[in-house]
Amino acid sequence: KLYIWQASLKSTYANVDNYQCITIDRLSTYSLRGKTATVETLNKSIFGQLFKHLHYIDPKKLRHKSKEMGGPYGTWKVDFVGESSIDQGGPFRDTLTQSVTDLWAEHVMMLVPVPNNRNNTGEFGRDKLVPNPTYNTPDHLQMWRFVGKVMGIALRINNPLPFDLPSLVWKVLVSETITQIDLKAIDESFYQINERILKCNPNDIDGFQLTHVVVNNAGEEKELFRGGDKIPVTGENYIDYVKLCQKYRIDELKEQCLAIRTGISTIVPVGMLNLWTWEELELNVCGKKGFDIE
Repeated sequence: KLYIWQASLKSTYANVDNYQCITIDRLSTYSLRGKTATVETLNKSIFGQLFKHLHYIDPKKLRHKSKEMGGPYGTWKVDFVGESSIDQGGPFRDTLTQSVTDLWAEHVMMLVPVPNNRNNTGEFGRDKLVPNPTYNTPDHLQMWRFVGKVMGIALRINNPLPFDLPSLVWKVLVSETITQIDLKAIDESFYQINERILKCNPNDIDGFQLTHVVVNNAGEEKELFRGGDKIPVTGENYIDYVKLCQKYRIDELKEQCLAIRTGISTIVPVGMLNLWTWEELELNVCGKKGFDIE
């Protein structure tokens, strides 16, 4: 895998010696802290400023070698407004990392805590984050594609980034099948409730007084279909109801995750991702470097 991956990167290197020079107003972002996310606060964040400068340029200009492979100090050079800094790699790494940590800041909220965090349930993974299911407009999807470009840059230049995402997200990126265990890992209560329903005697289902609604990953109640809040769950349709709930919870994140994958594909050969397990992708984006080369 390592040989194939390195050969694939080498064949797609571009813009080896040239930086994108951008201006970032970091000082203005300090006033955003603690504010509720709006379009304005998102656009003024470090992530939003990088998106404005870099998303719509030719992605070939973001395909650099890593420093270890003889590449430059970073993928872009930063001039911080009102600050004295010469970018020899530090300001680049600062903005690259903050573009990720911004994603779950209160004034951005592109990523939200998994339900297990809000509900204080589940043995592991309460610190994980998932795409905000309400951030699915065409403009938001462009931003998710930029998130993918940031991941691709991390892979290309060996610069680990703190994407604390659950298996469900990583699996979409490498085209692995999502299972009930992945849903359980982000929402134990959702999993347990569904299991309880499925184990019930069909004659007892009416006692739950359920309708065809589901709580999404942001904690909001949503209809499974139009008028679903008026349709009761009965002993005849309860199995279909559980399937619809599970499908909804997977599908509400899939559009954002597929947009991320599209963004990655503009920076690294996306077909190579399918050689990896989701764990390998996570390791190589977020930290430990290493491949199963056997």
